[in-house]
Amino acid sequence: MFFWSSKSLEKENDARPVQKISIPEEELLKEAWRIGRYAPTNCECPPAPDIKPVWIDNNIQALEVFVQRFYRKYNIPPALEPRIFLNIYEGFKDLVKANPDEKDSPFCMSSAETIIVARHVFIALAKNHGVSLAIDS
Repeated sequence: MFFWSSKSLEKENDARPVQKISIPEEELLKEAWRIGRYAPTNCECPPAPDIKPVWIDNNIQALEVFVQRFYRKYNIPPALEPRIFLNIYEGFKDLVKANPDEKDSPFCMSSAETIIVARHVFIALAKNHGVSLAIDS
C-alpha cells in the first residue's frame, strides 16, 4: 500500500494571489511594445478586404491573452494605461512593417492598409480594459 501526505497537494493547489511587480514606466512601455511585436497575431497574413471583421476579432482574441497576463504581472498606473496600449500598437505596426508588403494584391491589403485596420484591434483591447484610446495616423 502507498501513502502520501496530502499537505504536499494542498501547496500545489493553493490559490494565493500573485504578487504584482512594480517596474519603472519605461520598462512597462518596453514590455507593452514587445507584446505587439512578438505576440502570435495574424499580421503575417494581412486581411482580405472582405474578411476584415474576422481578422480584427482573431487579433483581439490573440492579443487579449497577453494583455491579461501583462495586467496580472505588473502594477500599472492608471494614467499610463493609454500609453501602454499605444505601445502595443506601435510594436504591432513594427511587426507589420517587417513583413513583405503585398501592395496592390486583390487578395490581401498592403501594410499601410493593414496598420489602419489594426487600429480597431487596439481600440477594442483598450476598451476591454476600461481605457479610452484614440489612435491617429
